Amino acid sequence: MGRTIALLGAVAMTTTLLGAVLFATTALKNEAERARLTQPDVVVQRLVGGRPALVDASELGFVSSMPGVRRVEARVWGYVFIGSLRANVTVVGRRSDSVDLGLVRGALATGRDLRPGERGAALLGKSLADLLRVREGDAMSLPSADKDPPVLTVIGTFDSPVALYTSDVLLVGEADARAILGLPGNMATDVAIDLANPEEATVVTRAIREKDPNFRVLDKRLLARTYRLTYGRRAGIVLSAALPALLALLILAWDRMAGTSPSERREIAVDMIERWCRP
Repeated sequence: MGRTIALLGAVAMTTTLLGAVLFATTALKNEAERARLTQPDVVVQRLVGGRPALVDASELGFVSSMPGVRRVEARVWGYVFIGSLRANVTVVGRRSDSVDLGLVRGALATGRDLRPGERGAALLGKSLADLLRVREGDAMSLPSADKDPPVLTVIGTFDSPVALYTSDVLLVGEADARAILGLPGNMATDVAIDLANPEEATVVTRAIREKDPNFRVLDKRLLARTYRLTYGRRAGIVLSAALPALLALLILAWDRMAGTSPSERREIAVDMIERWCRP
């Protein structure tokens, strides 16, 4: 009886592991897909020594005149380490002509939105505000490359269908973001390009790379395949390691449930004969 319970427990644990891997992989793929859909059609970064570096948006001025290009925006964003969280938060600078929450495809949860050109104000993701334990009207300051970092007043929180945005994104004015991240006024983290027809991304990508091979161009359509391969490969490694164990346990369980083996039956028969022959 004890061996049967141990065997069933081992089978249940292995099956639970396989199910957890499959569920986690599906959840990560769905979250990555939601995040991908919120991104611009094309993102351009500059590589220096194989690493992303700051880019001068004026170098990509020719893109705005290409057919099918709706908008070209130099984005200011970066990471800041928060000691209390022991993690990085993403500081995103919003331009004066960007007055909605389109950057995170979100909607206001509490408070108000940033005004064009407003300084000293911050809009936090709802989950991030809970982690930092701040509310509307609280003042906060982030570690900054500037000797005199700006003091930010929390004016509200936002919600988004992408959990990643609400967990680590902090929206501020572009001037405040440059002060916190230490970015010069003529440089940007990357350049986002929106197209009237996403199928024309290949043409835009080719034109940018011909202009300067040091530009790295990220096509939103290709990110879907990258996410599938990344999560699928990691899940496959775990499944390939766990499946043999599950098969071995199932074979052992079938053998135990099928009955006794010939050697066990012979031992039982010998034992019964010995008992019968005893005086």
